[in-house]
Amino acid sequence: MNFSPEPNANPDQSLRSIHTSTFFEILQQLGISLVVSTYQAGKLIVLRADDGVVNTHFQAFQKPMGVAVRGGELAIGAATAIWKLRNNIGAAQRLSPASKHDACFLPREIRVTGDIDIHEMAWVDDELWFINTRFSCLCTLDREHSFVPQWRPPFISAYDLRDRCHLNGLGLRDRRPRYVTALGETDDPGGWRRNKANGGIVMDIESNTILRRGLSMPHSPRWHQNRLWLLESGKGTLSYLDPVSTELVTVAQMPGFTRGLDFYGNLAFVGLSQIRESAVFSGLPLTQTLSERICGVWIVDIERGKTLAFLKFEEGVQEIFAVCVLPETRFPEVLAWEPELLAQSYVLPQVALANAVQPAGDWEFAETYFVRGNRLYEAGKFAEAVGAFQKCLELDPTYLPARYGLGVTCGHLGRYGEAAQELAIVTANEAGHVEAHYHLGLMLLRLGDWPRGWTEWEWRWRTKGFTPFAAPKPFWAGETLPEQTLLIYAESDAGEAIQFLRYLPLAAQLCHQIIFVCSPYLKTLLEGMTRAIQPRQAGEISLKDFDVHCALTSLPSIFQTTLETIPYSVPYLQAPRRTALGEFLKPLKQSRNLQVGLAWSGSSDAVQNSSLRDFLPLLKTPDCQFYSLQTGDSAVGLESLSSESPLLDLASHLGDYGDAAALVDCLDLVITVDSPLAHLAGALGKTVWTLLSDNPHWRWLLEREDSPWYPTMRLFRQSTPGDWPEVIQRVSNSLATIGVTTIGDRQ
Repeated sequence: MNFSPEPNANPDQSLRSIHTSTFFEILQQLGISLVVSTYQAGKLIVLRADDGVVNTHFQAFQKPMGVAVRGGELAIGAATAIWKLRNNIGAAQRLSPASKHDACFLPREIRVTGDIDIHEMAWVDDELWFINTRFSCLCTLDREHSFVPQWRPPFISAYDLRDRCHLNGLGLRDRRPRYVTALGETDDPGGWRRNKANGGIVMDIESNTILRRGLSMPHSPRWHQNRLWLLESGKGTLSYLDPVSTELVTVAQMPGFTRGLDFYGNLAFVGLSQIRESAVFSGLPLTQTLSERICGVWIVDIERGKTLAFLKFEEGVQEIFAVCVLPETRFPEVLAWEPELLAQSYVLPQVALANAVQPAGDWEFAETYFVRGNRLYEAGKFAEAVGAFQKCLELDPTYLPARYGLGVTCGHLGRYGEAAQELAIVTANEAGHVEAHYHLGLMLLRLGDWPRGWTEWEWRWRTKGFTPFAAPKPFWAGETLPEQTLLIYAESDAGEAIQFLRYLPLAAQLCHQIIFVCSPYLKTLLEGMTRAIQPRQAGEISLKDFDVHCALTSLPSIFQTTLETIPYSVPYLQAPRRTALGEFLKPLKQSRNLQVGLAWSGSSDAVQNSSLRDFLPLLKTPDCQFYSLQTGDSAVGLESLSSESPLLDLASHLGDYGDAAALVDCLDLVITVDSPLAHLAGALGKTVWTLLSDNPHWRWLLEREDSPWYPTMRLFRQSTPGDWPEVIQRVSNSLATIGVTTIGDRQ
């Protein structure tokens, strides 16, 4: 994959899982692995035994559902296409760590089908058969058409993309398509939904007969050991059809919607889905008997009906569709679209391979180390990623993607000077490298080189995911326009907006009038500013209202700000009057205790946030009354504190930043992580202690304990990544030594 500008450096914790030790043991003893699809999470998951645990490897596909395995070939039914992948042993041998992988499935073919809601799939000789759920038919592929219908239920009168019976399961017998399941015997669009609790059927397509009616959301028909097995998803069961009575014999009941089934000897591998109660899944037997259901993979002994092992997913994966065994494959890799590795993987006919020249044993691809660096970066292993990128550059010093990756990764390690040096080389050799310019700007701003930093930071307008303001009016570059109206707009970061509001009066001196476009939450903070500044919301302006425009965050660059020329005077904001808060605020002003506001979260970057648990030691400080200014999900846990706790929750009084300003204005001290609240307190000229991670935002510069932006602010920096308790200890020590008189008189 390409090195992204700001990938998630930490593995997604929502995709974590737990498993029994027996799950690992079964995979290890049988020498197999499993492939599991989850369209809900958009992942193909490979379950493989690895040093005493089950390794869950996630590969992104768009809505993967059906999966079919045949020898060294893998087919995946995605949102609008079928992917065909083949095992390439040579590619497996090049994967890191060395000698770990025994298979690597590389994409060989992608066939576009359109959105047909592909469900179960199976190989029949060299042909792939699959369920086309939208059109209620069983299909194959050819080179000309999106799909080729081969069979449809006799009660379906026409091909209709509106899903008439929710055909879903496909089972082979004697290597031919033989059995299907559907959620209803209906011939009108969505008709199956009327009786989903017990309207399901299983059919023999050879004779066009319905073998069993009255099923609850049947799935995954399988012919195994001379029995027809299937899952009743709506009941959470694994069953087989008695050949004489045609009754279903339930072998195992499981704690989730059963969907996805494969066998290996006497073992059944069954997918379980959690699925929340909804219109589609309401009224089913399982939702009536189990209020909490589980998502995962269960291993069942079909002779005894006993669960031998299970793997349970948490949070991020809630629905499973397919479960397939990869026999004689212990530790496979499955790749989607990874250009760097695919560029180095060649599959040649045997005749051509016999005449191919093999590189010398010590010859290495620079790309190999680039790919390795990307993977290590995405796993949060920054120091190792740096080594991989450096090795890539040793082999090919002109490999700019690796140099860019090295620069960004050095930035994560706090090696900002090295990062700036590497990124500057990238921009010098590739002037249009948007992300390199942007990240170079961030590094230079951290280092205090603001004249260069502001210029590079302006490249943020062109980065992926950034939606710039577009208007057929000139961009304002700081010129004097006494007769014209300037439109200034805030970008998404509320903290940054509050930080740069100090520039609005300066801009107002150069124009006739300013229209400031911002969210309603910020609007109330401008009440004390000059009348030449009119706050508006985005939908309240038209093109005729202004003559020129610029972004609020571009003003430092326009005014050529240096460390010495920051508009430093505070307060530059005034707390608005809040009549409704008046009676509540009086006791705060009259108390003899130190009035301290707390906030432990507020950044979109989780690394900058702490937790309530980390802040609890502060509450032991005597002669202090603490107030929680925390809102949102991060405030969870406050209700569990003792009624005698010196921490009062003010969240109910925080409707907008005007309310927050009124509350902060009555406090003696605010202690917060990097958040909009830190900027608000600083802009109001209140004493504020800001707690920073080891790799903070550029605005806090390096090492210093004060801020050039806010003269009343003190900075407490992490000395060790993630070590908030040590920071809290220093804050607690400082808090114990101060009193109201040292903080300042209350207004």
